[in-house]
Amino acid sequence: VGVADPDVLAAGIPDGAFTPLAGDDRAAARRMKARNRGERESEQYHLPLDAGEALADFADFGAEVGAIADDSPEAVRRKRTLFEGRYADPARWRLRQACDLWSAAFFQSLRPGEQQVTTAALAGHLAGAVVDPRALALAESLAAEHRFFHWRLEFPEVFDDRADAGPGFDVVLGNPPWERIKLQEKEFFAGRDPRIPAAPNAAERKRLIRALEAENPALHRAFCAALRGSESRSRFLRTSGRYPLCGRGDINLYAVFAETVRRLLNERGRAGCVLPTGIATDDTTKHFFRDVVETRSLVSLLDFENKGLFPDVHSSYKFCLFTAGSGSRPATDSARFFFFAHDAKELSDDERAFVLSPDEIALLNPNTRTCPIFRSRKDAELTKAIYRRVPVLARDLKREREPSKANPWGIRFATMFHMSNDSHLFRTREQLETEGWHLGRPVHRPDADRGPSGSTG
Repeated sequence: VGVADPDVLAAGIPDGAFTPLAGDDRAAARRMKARNRGERESEQYHLPLDAGEALADFADFGAEVGAIADDSPEAVRRKRTLFEGRYADPARWRLRQACDLWSAAFFQSLRPGEQQVTTAALAGHLAGAVVDPRALALAESLAAEHRFFHWRLEFPEVFDDRADAGPGFDVVLGNPPWERIKLQEKEFFAGRDPRIPAAPNAAERKRLIRALEAENPALHRAFCAALRGSESRSRFLRTSGRYPLCGRGDINLYAVFAETVRRLLNERGRAGCVLPTGIATDDTTKHFFRDVVETRSLVSLLDFENKGLFPDVHSSYKFCLFTAGSGSRPATDSARFFFFAHDAKELSDDERAFVLSPDEIALLNPNTRTCPIFRSRKDAELTKAIYRRVPVLARDLKREREPSKANPWGIRFATMFHMSNDSHLFRTREQLETEGWHLGRPVHRPDADRGPSGSTG
């Protein structure tokens, strides 16, 4: 969470930052959004921000610090002095505050009478005007609470535009968290109130949570704070514009980390991450995977079934070693794939490994462009041969110029029930018996509706 490129500050704060969340006042949110839009569109607040010169100075400063050896106490002390001086530089501090103001807009409360950050405060700060200190204090507080991180300010020498390979890291390695952004009620209350995780369905769980407001106000406040933090992060990921590929659907942290990692690379850089295989196969990450494939930046995807490799993760959980470039220039024409490995030694088995080009992935999964899964090279070659001769069942209408050819069978997809969203439609055994049912068989009641044949309905 934070500003990836300070150039976004010149466009002001996006309207999505004022989407109301739990605890917000909807009328106040509408007024703030309208006010922010007016400020953003007004010439008064259009600032031709150019952070390049300041960042170049920070980069030179960082290079100077990095050039000092660590071979004596005096050199280390000098290095520390220069490093702390860079962080105390007024120009850097002003840019840092501007980045915090921009990010804080997505985490602030939208209620009457509370301090709020809009484009006017951001523009005034960048112009050197005196800004309401309460706005700066709010931004500083939210930055500390949610750990805002602005990559170009933290690593100016890495993102120096004058570098031979362009701005960015040569290599990024990581195993990002595999956690959903959405607050998981069962996990939150597991060690706080065991009744709630044990509830038979989501509807009953929510009823118990509402009852906490009177039964246990402190726990209810803690839950509301955690819920708001989760929703605020989701609002940032979806509406800030920083995650156009993965900021959608049921967002998982590993996906937005993967998008960040690619953005951190220079044009010759490589990223290697341990990610759930869903990064290539799930519907919510299909836009990311498609971009990786079509820019020819995917190098390899080596999939594992977790058989003791991560003891705290379920044995059936699938993860992969994901290697890719930035997408600035092609990394390879065809990517290497391997699925259902249980041990790293298996990856040398050429009969199970196979390669796919972007065109072949489009052939096999033309609608979603997600990754096809095969157990062997022969399976992949056979399937490609079939798909070259046989058309798909139904094409995405958005990509088909002749709709009549897109869906010749009249296929229609629909959702029937969701276990959570439709939990209020289901009954427990006790509820059924209370309503006059017994072991799933209706008990005759005089007032029961009757069907066409006169039988009890």
